Amino acid sequence: MILNENYLVKKLKRLPGKLKRESLRIPMLDHLYYGDYIKRLENHANSLPALEPVDLPLLNSLFKQGTVVTSLEELAISYKELIDSAEDILPKLRALPIPKLESCITYREELISYPQLFKWGL
Repeated sequence: MILNENYLVKKLKRLPGKLKRESLRIPMLDHLYYGDYIKRLENHANSLPALEPVDLPLLNSLFKQGTVVTSLEELAISYKELIDSAEDILPKLRALPIPKLESCITYREELISYPQLFKWGL
C-alpha cells in the first residue's frame, strides 16, 4: 500500500506541469503563451548592454533569417592568430587524459590564455 501511495504522490506533484503542457496544445492558449513569451524576450533585450554599430547587421540578419554566414575578418578574428593559437594548444590538449574520444576537458584559465580561440568559441 505504501508503494501505491508514493506513486500517487509523485503523480500528483507532476500534475501542474502536465496540465500546462497539455493546455499549450490548444491553439488559442498556445498563441496567448507565445505572445507573452515574445514580450518577455523584448523586455530582456532592453536590459542587455548596447551593441557596437558594426555588430548590428549581423544581429539583424540572425533575427530575420535565423542564421548568418560571415567571414572571420568581418568578425574581427585574426585568421593567422587563430591558427597559431590552435597549433599551440593542440599538443597540450592531446596530452590531457580524455574520458571520451570525442571530447576533452580543459580549464577556462588555459582557454582564456588563447584569446583568439576564446573569441572564436572553440
